[in-house]
Amino acid sequence: MKFYLLIAALVAVFLITSCEDDDSVAPIEKSQIIISPETISINDKDTAFFYLSLQPESSYHWEITSKPAWLHLSDMEGSISDKIIKLKATVNPDMLQTGYYSGILSILTDGAGVCKAQIDVYVQQYPQPLFAPELIQFDGDESEKQILVLNKGKGALNGVLSVADKWINLSHYSVSLAPDKSQHIQVSIDKRNLDIGSIESKVTLYYNNYTDSLTLPITADIKEHKEILIQMDTLRFDFSDEMKSFTIQNVGNVDYQWVLENSNKELECNQESGTIAKGTASKINVTVDRSNLVSGYNHFNLVIKNTLGLAVKILPVRVKHYLESKWSLSGYVEDAEYSKSLDRLVLVTSQPNELRICDTEKQTMTSVQLSKKPSCISISPNGKFAAVGHDAGITYFDLENKSIIAFHAITADCFDIVMSDDKWAYASRTNGKNGLACINLETGEEYDSEGKNPDDGETIRLHPSGKYIYAANQDLHPSDMNKYEIVDGKAKYLYNSSYHGEYPMDGNFWYIDNGQRLITKGKIALRTSDLEKYDLKYGGYLEHDGTLISLDYSFHVDRICAVFETSKNYNEKNSNVISIFHAAYLTFSKDIKLPDFAVPDGNSSFTFYKSETKFCFFNSEGSKFIVIMQAEEGFPSKDRWAIYTNSF
Repeated sequence: MKFYLLIAALVAVFLITSCEDDDSVAPIEKSQIIISPETISINDKDTAFFYLSLQPESSYHWEITSKPAWLHLSDMEGSISDKIIKLKATVNPDMLQTGYYSGILSILTDGAGVCKAQIDVYVQQYPQPLFAPELIQFDGDESEKQILVLNKGKGALNGVLSVADKWINLSHYSVSLAPDKSQHIQVSIDKRNLDIGSIESKVTLYYNNYTDSLTLPITADIKEHKEILIQMDTLRFDFSDEMKSFTIQNVGNVDYQWVLENSNKELECNQESGTIAKGTASKINVTVDRSNLVSGYNHFNLVIKNTLGLAVKILPVRVKHYLESKWSLSGYVEDAEYSKSLDRLVLVTSQPNELRICDTEKQTMTSVQLSKKPSCISISPNGKFAAVGHDAGITYFDLENKSIIAFHAITADCFDIVMSDDKWAYASRTNGKNGLACINLETGEEYDSEGKNPDDGETIRLHPSGKYIYAANQDLHPSDMNKYEIVDGKAKYLYNSSYHGEYPMDGNFWYIDNGQRLITKGKIALRTSDLEKYDLKYGGYLEHDGTLISLDYSFHVDRICAVFETSKNYNEKNSNVISIFHAAYLTFSKDIKLPDFAVPDGNSSFTFYKSETKFCFFNSEGSKFIVIMQAEEGFPSKDRWAIYTNSF
């Protein structure tokens, strides 16, 4: 009998060895030769096969050092590296008498160790296979039985099992048994699509060079079977997919009608009903209309009903869609303010150096070139003018006529700037000179602020009353808040807060409640007052993770929108969400995720990069928020900035 050993057992050994977690076992430094199988039983006329391999892969020489004299091998030595070596083994029966013989095969390498295998041979002794039971009967409710294959002979039983029909399945399709041994086989049947009634089939065991055989009869009673199968759990559309398909299959044994209910105007199906015979299927093509989809995942359901009385099938449909909702900006945004008087976003950029007036609703923009790189901008409270700060200069701008009125050279390198309605500008400096530079924008005359003038590099904001400038220092420790009074166009230092070092000011702040309170970058709310004893007094805390980056307040809706800096593994980034708060009690309302930046990947899809928000504002009515965002590092374009507007 010619015996073919399945190589799957050897492959399984290799996979188990190679798939061990590198972290859970010690690394193997030296290769080991492996033989499979380690034991084999054959008859004298059979052919056996052994397989040699190295774990891990390497390169060595091998040779047979001992074997039974009656065993003949196809090779006695050779080289082994990354490929499996197959050895053919046959028995010389002339050297043996009737009976049973056993021997050891030993293989030695020049560096990968030794391996051994045992071979058992039965000479002039043959197997006698039996099935128990000798007949299998499946009634209408049964689909699985267990049988026993026995070897009642004196020789080795090596054979294969074959099924007469595809609806029969076996747990094993090969048999290898020594005398008086047995093997369990699980027999299962798939009754789907089979005709109602009694059917017959068989399982056949072929052995002794596959010329001898033994048959196991099988009968089964088939009842009415109703089953509908949808080939997928979810119908998924990628970004560029226009049409996808699914099938409704009849895996029962009775015909039925189906009806598809589609209440989604975004989806169109080429069929809405039909009849499916047993063992067949209907293919449904679904086309998506993307005109009203939102960015991200869009979810729908298709409902499939039937005339069998079975449960309704619901097929979820998921459509990935990208809708560009941002307004792309060129250059680098240095600073921005939102004029609620004009209902316009005004920003200054470098590369190119420009002032831009943006209508965020219509997505229109007017750009005016600046003579120098800008560092900051301030809009007058009435919304008619703007002052742009530069190193050693200020640009005076007419927002109504969208034109430059004048450029004034000054001694200050502007860190921050504010502008009043009486055409004065006030700049904090970065060139080592403390206090504020006070500039008459009509004449260009420059004055130093009066008083103590404590710090340079302050973030400054004009109080809504127009009478004061509040300032937060940048680099002093501990940080603090300062206050200036405006008298006849000039600024006069008054005092700092009484909480020197007690609360985190962190170098920035924003007004809320029309200036009755301000919130520092450290999320502390301070009350403001004309009287020093009531001014800059603790007024609450904005509860949220991270450091404040930008904030705006709308008295129309009594809400605060804010952006925070997040930190992960000591890598600080501006967050990609806008946080909304109730202003009265500084209580958190919700976070709104902002859209990512998308770049086509060349495969009809996109690569996405997270957005990092730099500025946030409310429009004049407080009905929408406006953010200026930048794509995260790694974005493959120089134009990394965008404007995004949405309702909250």
